[in-house]
Amino acid sequence: MSLKTFRSKILIAVLGSFLFFSLILSITSAYFNYTQIKAESEEKLMNMVRHQTALIDAAFIQKKTSGNFIQNYIGNTVDPVRIRTDREYFYRYKAELEPVIYALAEENKDAWFFSIRNF
Repeated sequence: MSLKTFRSKILIAVLGSFLFFSLILSITSAYFNYTQIKAESEEKLMNMVRHQTALIDAAFIQKKTSGNFIQNYIGNTVDPVRIRTDREYFYRYKAELEPVIYALAEENKDAWFFSIRNF
């Protein structure tokens, strides 16, 4: 075996090893990047879900508080015996209650309050 052939074989082996290790390094790097991007995406998604959940919870609590206010207001201002017996009292009370409901709806920018006027 000549020196030239030996050098060529060593050069091919070195180049082959270099290419093989480069390929392994590229695959490892791509996998690491994939796992990193996946973890960051999951974290961002969870943060977005937490934020949206907090917004929904706040809106629900606000609606529940408004509903409780209306229930307490009606419970404290209506005469239950008179409302059953006097139809005029019912219509006067309804006319008295509508501005309160509309003011609360305007304040909270909630359209669901307007359905109360059809009771």
